[in-house]
Amino acid sequence: MSEQLAAFVPETPLMRSQTYAAPMSFIGSARRLLEITRRLGAEGPAQAVGAWLFFAVSLSVAWAAIFFWYVIAFGVFGVFTIPFRFFRRGQRKSLAVQEKQLATMQAMMLNQQRLLSQHREPEQRIVN
Repeated sequence: MSEQLAAFVPETPLMRSQTYAAPMSFIGSARRLLEITRRLGAEGPAQAVGAWLFFAVSLSVAWAAIFFWYVIAFGVFGVFTIPFRFFRRGQRKSLAVQEKQLATMQAMMLNQQRLLSQHREPEQRIVN
């Protein structure tokens, strides 16, 4: 029975470290580029140096693009962009809450599955 339950509940956690800042924000772009840099530089010292050079160049280019995007967006559309930003921020926060709830439910199901399998093992030994 526990083998059947194990097939339905994944063992890997659904929540991992991730950022909820907008991709077209200075903080969001820096967090995403830093995560890429960590993955690229994990192999060794030579890759780490190359990864940090990639980070420095990419961050400069990304922040320049974001700065010009903000100049154009607020210059052309003005205050109409502010409600849109609040709306998108609310969507990202709502998504984060939903993912945390899903991860919590997954952890509870895994814990319940382990408790059930521990509880049923002695019963099977007594019967046999």
